[in-house]
Amino acid sequence: DMFWQEELIQPTNVENHVVLAHEVEAPICVSERLVSKYQFRDYLRAGAAEIVMPDLIWTGGITETKKIATMAEAEQRPVAPHDCTGPVNVFACAHICMNAPNAYIMETVRSYYRGWYDRFVEPNIVVKDGHLLAPEGPGLGTRLKADVRERPDALVEVSDEAGVDHWMGLHSIFEVLTDENGERVVRLRERPPGEPAGKTPPVWER
Repeated sequence: DMFWQEELIQPTNVENHVVLAHEVEAPICVSERLVSKYQFRDYLRAGAAEIVMPDLIWTGGITETKKIATMAEAEQRPVAPHDCTGPVNVFACAHICMNAPNAYIMETVRSYYRGWYDRFVEPNIVVKDGHLLAPEGPGLGTRLKADVRERPDALVEVSDEAGVDHWMGLHSIFEVLTDENGERVVRLRERPPGEPAGKTPPVWER
């Protein structure tokens, strides 16, 4: 049986998700791309979300995600925090799951936590027999390694315009520069020479 169905249609279309929920048997999971408790509230009230999947990074952090989990609990809906945004997010989501009685499952990417996560934080998460062990350190239970920002291969990207660069796949068109005053600034990169018109992101035209 299918565990759930996720983002078969645009996640901002509540009405069509209501129709979808009535037409399919697998639970409808909504959605890592919603960014506020108000959007999740609309889905819950409409009966359009059977599983709630907030992305803690994009919904405003631990406090906002906990509110979303509590709203889902009131509607007897499970919560399954989303992760594709890094090791600090995994630790923060772990705290949500250990606090929320309706925590269902926590998404992780095995190749991430067995790979590059370990190069950025200490300690890394510990998964045993399919279960994430509770962090034991202060705060979130982890910290960035001291050399992260000084690594010669580190690329620092700044998310701009309320996450549009992330969710629309446009992050590669931004660049971070240092101005004459030593301040970091973010700007659109110039259109690459010979960039095919059909592949040009719409933000180039602004």
